[in-house]
Amino acid sequence: MAGGPISNGVDYTAFLDPSKKWYNNTRLALLTFYCIILLLGSSTLGYNELGSSALQSITYWHIYFNFPSPARIGWMISMINVGLFVSTVFASPICDRIGRRWTILIGNLFVIIGSAVQASSQNVGMFMGARVIAGAGSGWMTTASPILISEIAYPSYRPMLASAYLPCMYFGAILASWITFGTSYISNDWAWRIPSACQAITPLMQMVMIFFVPESPRWLVMNGREEEALAILAYYHADGNTEDPLITHEMDEIKRAVEFEALNPTSYLSLFTTWRMIRRLLRVCLIIILFQWTGVTLAAFYLSVILFQVGVTNVRTQLIISAMLSTSNLFFGIIGAKLSGRFSRRSMFMSSLTAVMLFVILETVTYAVYSYTGTQAAGYAFVVFVFLGFAALNVGYAPIAFTYIIEIFPLATRSKAFNIAHGILGITLIFNAEVNPIALDAIGWKYFLVYIVVCALGIVGVYFFIKETWGLTLEEAGVVYDNIAASTDSGSDIKDSRTESRAVGQDDKTHPTVDDKTVVGESRSRRFWRRKPLQVDSKAEEAGIFDEPEINARGAQSTVNAA
Repeated sequence: MAGGPISNGVDYTAFLDPSKKWYNNTRLALLTFYCIILLLGSSTLGYNELGSSALQSITYWHIYFNFPSPARIGWMISMINVGLFVSTVFASPICDRIGRRWTILIGNLFVIIGSAVQASSQNVGMFMGARVIAGAGSGWMTTASPILISEIAYPSYRPMLASAYLPCMYFGAILASWITFGTSYISNDWAWRIPSACQAITPLMQMVMIFFVPESPRWLVMNGREEEALAILAYYHADGNTEDPLITHEMDEIKRAVEFEALNPTSYLSLFTTWRMIRRLLRVCLIIILFQWTGVTLAAFYLSVILFQVGVTNVRTQLIISAMLSTSNLFFGIIGAKLSGRFSRRSMFMSSLTAVMLFVILETVTYAVYSYTGTQAAGYAFVVFVFLGFAALNVGYAPIAFTYIIEIFPLATRSKAFNIAHGILGITLIFNAEVNPIALDAIGWKYFLVYIVVCALGIVGVYFFIKETWGLTLEEAGVVYDNIAASTDSGSDIKDSRTESRAVGQDDKTHPTVDDKTVVGESRSRRFWRRKPLQVDSKAEEAGIFDEPEINARGAQSTVNAA
């Protein structure tokens, strides 16, 4: 790509050694291990969020809190999302001020404290306060961890590790389910206090190991510590060779990005001052709302309640189903993370939502049949369709939801936009926690009809409003939501301008041309498959559209913080 305000016009993949893998390079293996440690931040959130569903199966939990009503259960569960929502306001600036590792460490401490308070709760208020504390810690961890992954991971592994962040949430849910299953044999309050205390397992592991994880080279450059940043990149990415072309390229991109941010400071207000940004935010709302309101996630937080209503009343059977569902979600989430680099964004969104709507319809039918006839086979069929619905969501929609949000925002506003996405997510989760138990108790299976309508509207919304970014660099993806014709006087079509890139030795075949009639935002953007990268001319760059580097995208935190 022609050199823009940040990009130097050279594709970083030209510097990668194709024979260098994590299993044949000690330093790369160690770095990959550190990234896996950072993925535990997602597992912690998964334990805190989805573990509450398992607690509702414990009889002694209900007895101790005097059999709370559906509305009160909603409040008790949703408090973690209140903490998560509040913490996202401060997480990004703190992460930039004190560093990624210290932010993660403080978040771990909050979760550990929250776990201790919840395990020792004497009343509902204490339990709810503990959930707020744990939620705040989770917010800090799940803001800093994916950022650090994207900033230290080896370039060829970065997409997969970033897309794996959300699926790793289910690892925490698996821990919560099996631990609660084990404690269900205890005939006293420790049946729910032990699972509450075990929320501290993954943050303790991450807190111990975080001191071995290298700090973000990007953050070090931001704070004038370029030599340390260079040493870290060289040690893990080039076996200590500071003169390696990849390291030179990475450092150059980081410096350009930091300089650009310093010269172009932004605020949250900048996200609402132009129609270009408002369009992006509207897409964020659509993606987040669909992620939480498809009907599949209805079973995530109130699985025990729904299972009871379809005839699965045995507590241990409910816990086994919960554990199996979390395991299935992890399995299909990993598959989805691998597929995210092979299929277009629109194809994954559309196919996933269509499959989800189909399975929600089948869930509704089987739920209704059981409600009217009491046929146990219908109840079992409902459980099967819950598994299939989650599989459809995790293979297609979930792995790319937050990745897509990252791709469509410029670097200078990316972290702020991601915080807004977290805020929207928090609001939807609070709504789910408050409304879902009351609605399920009041109208039962009819409540699923609402989500079928949401799915149908979501498919239409994705078709008309979500444009393709697959196969594009982060700079090129910005073109999709910026009408070049409106940004230049000539209003000309987008032409091929890879000339500068080819001048540095890249073969023409690696940069196929685009038909002169192709204009951003027209029919091409609605295709499911994008085999060719979008090309842009110098006028697009002069318009300020390309203001982020590909390799050091700070917000390539991709699939973070969902639940």
